[in-house]
Amino acid sequence: MAWTSYGDHWRNLRRIASLEILSSHRLQTLHAIRVDEVKLMLKRLFSASENKKSVDMKALFFELMLNVMMRMIAGKRYYGENVGEVEEAKRFREIVEETMRIGGASNMGDFWPVLRWLKVGKTEKALRVLQENRDQFVQELIKGFRSAKDAENGGGDAGETGEKKKTLIEVLLTLQQKEPEYYKDEIIRSLMLVWLL
Repeated sequence: MAWTSYGDHWRNLRRIASLEILSSHRLQTLHAIRVDEVKLMLKRLFSASENKKSVDMKALFFELMLNVMMRMIAGKRYYGENVGEVEEAKRFREIVEETMRIGGASNMGDFWPVLRWLKVGKTEKALRVLQENRDQFVQELIKGFRSAKDAENGGGDAGETGEKKKTLIEVLLTLQQKEPEYYKDEIIRSLMLVWLL
């Protein structure tokens, strides 16, 4: 959505973002996620104060933000206690760390093109590998939700039950059932990654 040219496609992506993610109704229905994550963060702070341990507040708020976002997107926590799938959480944290490490670095070749041949595109190669890892991770999330939904529904359409608590992936997969030619996995992956980034 961030890099799409203005047109029908951009307007449709903006509509999805406005109605399915950022609308006041949608944010209100997902209010419990934010409350729950803040409570868990406060418990961690209280526990650290009882044990007289110092706390890195920047890291704590960063983890809070990512947990809220991922619970809204995929319904899963990846930081702190009560992490569902440990290996998946570890992989997600590695991707986030790599994104912060590479994404924050500037490429001098962008400023002085004559220097590009010296670095032989190390940054570009690292960014490509990182993007492949992110795409693969998100695609596995989509496959997991799709297979869980198929197992739950016996392969059929479940209708609109539980609409209020649907994660972003579930909403997009529901839209994909209605318009499979438009809501391809590539569009779903891209929307999820844009929200994370």
